[in-house]
Amino acid sequence: VDRSLDTDIYRNKDRLPFNTNAQEGNPHYCVAKDELWFDIGDTKIYVLAHAARDGFSGTPQPAPAPINSHRLGVQESQPWLSEDGQTLYFSSTRDHVGQGPFIYTSTRLGEDRWSEPATVISGVQYGVGEPSLTADDQRLFYEQIFRNRQGVFATEFFYVERLEAKDNSQSR
Repeated sequence: VDRSLDTDIYRNKDRLPFNTNAQEGNPHYCVAKDELWFDIGDTKIYVLAHAARDGFSGTPQPAPAPINSHRLGVQESQPWLSEDGQTLYFSSTRDHVGQGPFIYTSTRLGEDRWSEPATVISGVQYGVGEPSLTADDQRLFYEQIFRNRQGVFATEFFYVERLEAKDNSQSR
């Protein structure tokens, strides 16, 4: 199967049957929450709940506000969840339409409830994207987009590292 131009999502060489009639891409599966997150056409983020339980079939739903901003011209894409499924990183042009994208984060507040996204990394001139977090939540890798000396768009990958350990203790 030639998938060189195909942006649908595959599992074990089989196309997942979402029936969105759109170009699905940038998938990230969260084991802790059994959710498959992805974007459609780099414009909106979708979630397939109970993904493994239901054989990775079913009808994905748009990520709830404030993850998808629903403002005209805003692009939301490239979702990546922390190992525990409580923190989401994604690319967006929400505060900078016509620029970016930048990388944002949001924290799960409950079922289908998320905190207002905050900018984590802003791009220099052309934007950043493709956030991915290490399993220990200590490093966030991302792509920086730029034009090289020949004027051609290119990318380099960087990471930011958490300076202090995440506090997992409970207040009493």
